[in-house]
Amino acid sequence: MKKINLFILLAAGVIILWGSCKKGSSNVIKKTTTDTSELAKLPPATQTGAHTFGCLINGKAFIAPAGRITNGTSISCSYTNDPVAGYSFLVDGFDNSGDTSKSVIMSTDSLPIAQGQTLTFKLFGAGNLGGIYSTFIQTTQLSQYVTTNAVSGQLVITRFDTTAKIASGTFWFNAIQAPGDTLHIRNGRFDVDITLKN
Repeated sequence: MKKINLFILLAAGVIILWGSCKKGSSNVIKKTTTDTSELAKLPPATQTGAHTFGCLINGKAFIAPAGRITNGTSISCSYTNDPVAGYSFLVDGFDNSGDTSKSVIMSTDSLPIAQGQTLTFKLFGAGNLGGIYSTFIQTTQLSQYVTTNAVSGQLVITRFDTTAKIASGTFWFNAIQAPGDTLHIRNGRFDVDITLKN
């Protein structure tokens, strides 16, 4: 009798666990479908100077418009190649199409850039690559998320051609505003003209 009761309890446990797993699986499939549709909105990861910038921010597509905006361009890239004054690389994607402006910025300090290079996001500073996500209403900053040495990511330079003045790459990073408030940037890609400075 004890064996039968034990068997019934074990069978009930397996059925409950199976039901939970099945329920969790359907949630995962639904989430993946949503991610795929958002991912499809991003520009392709090209290396032709197509003037594109996009990524997923917490699973939602962020695309910097290719055209010009009121205060300059919505996508910019600059590289200072000066061993004395220091190297710096900056890529910025900006979108002010809604009520709130959004910007994703990646920038290096004293770090030369080369094609094929993989850089790790850290807290912005000498010898590092830093990442920032900011939101604004007009010129008032609402929030800013930054990479740290513990909350990180990677930037891969897929093309860096100073003759054709084209920079392309892929990226992902996590950034924090406060402990427990983390932003996840994934599937990033840019293909932009470089402004060279000496």
